[in-house]
Amino acid sequence: DFARDAPPGALWQEIAHVFGVRLPSAGEGVPADCAPIGDMVIGLTEALEQTLDREHVLVIDGLGGDDADSAAALGLFLQRLPSNLRVVIAARRHLPLPLDGLRMRGDLSEMGYDELRFTSNESAAVLAQLAPGVASAFLEALAVWADGWVAPLALGAMVGRDHRNRRPDLHTVLLLLRDYILHEVLASEDQSLVEFLLDVAIVERVTGAL
Repeated sequence: DFARDAPPGALWQEIAHVFGVRLPSAGEGVPADCAPIGDMVIGLTEALEQTLDREHVLVIDGLGGDDADSAAALGLFLQRLPSNLRVVIAARRHLPLPLDGLRMRGDLSEMGYDELRFTSNESAAVLAQLAPGVASAFLEALAVWADGWVAPLALGAMVGRDHRNRRPDLHTVLLLLRDYILHEVLASEDQSLVEFLLDVAIVERVTGAL
């Protein structure tokens, strides 16, 4: 799980640490983590190529990296991956990565909101497992209201379990979901984006041209 504000070379140092490899020296008296990012990435992929002796999967979660230099470095890493290393990247936004070549060669699998969104049957199955014995009317209303988003499903199941002896309601779920969005989603976004979303939240529809 990688912080957005981590130093530029921290990701590559962490990957090297995970696999137990050392980044090549950047020159006499120059620490490896002070080397140009491109050199650091190339050195890391070469070290992994020589070190990995079986199939590995590297999961990078919570990656920000939306500036050009970070995207270029990550793109370089993906293009030079050792044959026995697979990378899974989870992010809340589309990263500006050079993926066309990987996509063309069939080396890229992509999952967006449509793929992650639960169907009605999947939502019902999840709620049946997370909240057994909870009133079916509440669970059915929750599944429709959540519209396939896992966060309100999980929060709603928790509310249903906690209010098993009382009548659970969607308003309680809405309050919990509000806190989740404020503290877990918007807290990691730029303040300018948050202010823009607050400005347009009062209208039902927004025209981009305006």
